[in-house]
Amino acid sequence: MMTVPLKARRRSEKGTRACRRLRRAGEIPINLYGRHGEGEHQNIELAASAYDVMQLLGKHASFLDVSFDGKTEMAVMREVQRDAFGDDVLHVDLVMVDPNRPVELAVDIVVRGEAKGQKSGGRLLLELRQLHVSAIPSKMPAEIVAKVDDLDIDGVLTVGQLELPEGVTAAEDPEQIVVHVLAPLTEEELAAQSTTATAAPGEPEVIGKKKEEEEAE
Repeated sequence: MMTVPLKARRRSEKGTRACRRLRRAGEIPINLYGRHGEGEHQNIELAASAYDVMQLLGKHASFLDVSFDGKTEMAVMREVQRDAFGDDVLHVDLVMVDPNRPVELAVDIVVRGEAKGQKSGGRLLLELRQLHVSAIPSKMPAEIVAKVDDLDIDGVLTVGQLELPEGVTAAEDPEQIVVHVLAPLTEEELAAQSTTATAAPGEPEVIGKKKEEEEAE
């Protein structure tokens, strides 16, 4: 398990205007929520360098070590709010986790090998790109491997057939298809695809402005 450090500070000002001022000053507002089951609900309002937040997002880290007020809390990301264009981060929600208790996360699925069906002209289709798994932080894998060497045409690999690391359990339906090897395209299907690719494009999509998050004053 790899944790990424994030240095933060408590923020005293609240509300939309205060958050805008933070972002103009190069910081991002963060809400750090307390662990479940502790009886007392915690919501710690923090701010961190926008550069640092963008760096850790680029690393795709599962677990963070958030330091503030002279202490450090392990946390996971619950939500990242971005602007309408998806470029700038507006707000981040984090949730504290206990290193000794299982946590559920979405982990990327990575295909390994070449299916038998592919060698016969079949097409490999990845139906599920992420798997929700439960494990204590020290056992949480960086990725889940889907081995496809034995799959022939029309063969499938389900969640229940994945080889999960020790201490890791899947939260998805065991019958959910992860990988499917489809039959080769017929001449008619190839011709239809070629016709679709050369057809005139439709009207451009209009992207509306996303409403900025609202915070309680």
